[in-house]
Amino acid sequence: MAFKGLFIGIDRYDSPEINWLGCASRDAKALHGLFTDTPGGETTLLTDEQATVAAIRQCFEGLAACDPEDVVVIAFSIRAQTVQSEPSGVFSFQQLTSDPE
Repeated sequence: MAFKGLFIGIDRYDSPEINWLGCASRDAKALHGLFTDTPGGETTLLTDEQATVAAIRQCFEGLAACDPEDVVVIAFSIRAQTVQSEPSGVFSFQQLTSDPE
């Protein structure tokens, strides 16, 4: 069993129509630090410019190869427009971004 974590925090957006946040990046850094120091394992931190769609997809692809016994924590601290529950019980959100990839 291994621990794997992905921590994403986006304060600054390319679009002038999206208000910037003041603590999303800081939240992700704090959670990353907590989970890196406590259980150890593999963790990834993506903030602001690093948190592109391509980088997030790459991280998800890596996490998809986890062993069923692994513990995975994924934390998003972002500005999202909607949160909806799918019939399957899976939640989805629409991130406000101008970065298509």
